Amino acid sequence: VQTYTVQSEDNIKLIGGEAIRGYFDERNERLTGKGVTVGVIDTGLDYRHPDLMRSYGGGRDLVDGDDDPMETKKMSSLNTFHGTHVAGVIAANGKVKGVAPEATIIAYRALGPGGSGTTEQVIAAIEQAIKDKVDVLNLSLGNNVNGPDLPISLALNKAVDHGIIAVT
Repeated sequence: VQTYTVQSEDNIKLIGGEAIRGYFDERNERLTGKGVTVGVIDTGLDYRHPDLMRSYGGGRDLVDGDDDPMETKKMSSLNTFHGTHVAGVIAANGKVKGVAPEATIIAYRALGPGGSGTTEQVIAAIEQAIKDKVDVLNLSLGNNVNGPDLPISLALNKAVDHGIIAVT
């Protein structure tokens, strides 16, 4: 069992998202994420945020075991708005626009207060995303151990076997 933590500071620039905004499909329409469902395994999502309300398509809380993936309210020094930030980079659709503003976000809260969670919580989120048939699965988290035979890697392989694009 490993502990996973949130990662990243440089959002859209880090992932090359600025260039994506200039891509067009075969009908010469700009790629917007329309018709794409993205699962975000993270600290949850503030689905009341005005830039995310249009993109939010539901979710699951694997920390508390319910259907409300709302991020934990700030508890002392434990900032847990990483999932909202990640979802915004992907599909903000309000005053701020994400890389794919017309995509639907399904939030999986697998990381709790302070932005950490267990292997079991992350695997449960991956399994739920497979059941929910998301198109893309984002995990902006990491730890100090990595390898193809780790339980998280095997769970992600299973997701890919089900046709899901895994972004870690």
